Amino acid sequence: DETLQRMIGLLRNMNVAGLSHGDLKASNILLTIDGPMLIDLDSMRSHLTSLGLEVATSKDTKRFLANWPSASETGRKIREMMLSPPTADTLQSAKTLSPQ
Repeated sequence: DETLQRMIGLLRNMNVAGLSHGDLKASNILLTIDGPMLIDLDSMRSHLTSLGLEVATSKDTKRFLANWPSASETGRKIREMMLSPPTADTLQSAKTLSPQ
């Protein structure tokens, strides 16, 4: 659950920063000893409007959730975490936006 929290926190922090990944899928999240890190950042965009960010985030979320069947335990947990309002724990659990 901690890894999932950190992964969701990373995605939420990107959203707060006005960024979308553009190709968000399970294979573009690298699980490291330091926690999840995003890779394949060539489609990442910074958005100037909230509408642009909302549309891009919606596409990223839809693509990301397609990686896990909704009936699976992991899929259920990820959907619950991604679609619920952020918590302080989720936001604090993400330490970086991308690998250094």
